[in-house]
Amino acid sequence: MERLLVDSRERALIQRLAVKRAPHRVMSLSVGDVVCKYEDCGSSWIMERKRADDFADSIRDGRWREQSSRFFATGLRVFFVIEGD
Repeated sequence: MERLLVDSRERALIQRLAVKRAPHRVMSLSVGDVVCKYEDCGSSWIMERKRADDFADSIRDGRWREQSSRFFATGLRVFFVIEGD
C-alpha cells in the first residue's frame, strides 16, 4: 500500500488532489513537497518543485547545495520538477 504525503504549503496541489479524490495526507514535511511511501517495497520517493528563477537563485547563493544534500540524505529516490523558462 502506498501513502502520498503532501506538504501543507502546496495549496494548489492539495486542492487538485482533493478534486480528483486522490488519497493523500497533508502535513508539514521537513524536506520536499511530496513524499510517496510504499510499505511493501523500496521504491519510495520524494519530489521537490521549484520555479526556474528560484532554482537559478538557489544555485547562485549556495542554498541548492544544502537543500540537495538534505534530499539525498533521506535515502529515498529524489525527483526535482523545474517549472517555467
